[in-house]
Amino acid sequence: MIGFFDSGVGGLTVLEEVHKRLPEYDTVYLGDSARAPYGEKTHDQLVTYAWQGIEWLFAQGCELVILACNSASASALREIQQTKLHACPGKRVLGVIRPTVEELAEQGFRNIAVFSTEATARSEAYTHEFHKINPNIHVISHACVNWGPMIEFGKLGTKELEDDIEKEIRAVKQKGRIDAVLLACTHYPYIKKDVEKMFQDAPVFDQGPFIALSLQDYLERHVEIDVKLTKQGQRLYFVTGSVPQAEMIARDRFGFDVHFKQMKIA
Repeated sequence: MIGFFDSGVGGLTVLEEVHKRLPEYDTVYLGDSARAPYGEKTHDQLVTYAWQGIEWLFAQGCELVILACNSASASALREIQQTKLHACPGKRVLGVIRPTVEELAEQGFRNIAVFSTEATARSEAYTHEFHKINPNIHVISHACVNWGPMIEFGKLGTKELEDDIEKEIRAVKQKGRIDAVLLACTHYPYIKKDVEKMFQDAPVFDQGPFIALSLQDYLERHVEIDVKLTKQGQRLYFVTGSVPQAEMIARDRFGFDVHFKQMKIA
């Protein structure tokens, strides 16, 4: 099985694209909604929380785990890969930042606005990764501290969220030329149309399609991992917080008809 870990239900935007591209693969989704939002957490907290989720997914039979949370990928992925994963021989953990950066750099964009959580912006992970590929890429990194929590807790379509979107975008536009916009949080695709309205001259990208394509390529290149993965189209969904709340948000706000089970990882 392939595991997907996120701070809440936002990671379903990534999982949906993976299911479209790789429908036969069994997947397990874990949203740590009890400790959301992750955007305000410290580095040490993110490492601890992400590793707890990863270990739980490994225990369910996952050979590969995708950190579908940008905050966790930005702050915790490298440390987990370098200091913790050795305890789980043969297992793999991948993030969402590198595949996103590679795709946008390949498309030739040079002035990229990255909307993210505070933790992701603070890590400067996107700037570092873009500059590894091309130091001439200019990254405007901007933390939107309210977007993730407001989306996660059911404020889509409200004037409060619309006003906050407008405020943050106006602030970014004052920082210079922009020829591409990246929604660097798995919650943000739900407000993509609102963001697009204010960027008439620049395309707005979310990560789901990039991650799904990258995962497919990874499995084609790593047959030793692919052969361990079960492929019966099984789908399992878990959250650490309220099941009714997660199902309501997923269904009524995001359009996902999924059934969660509750579990605890700490």
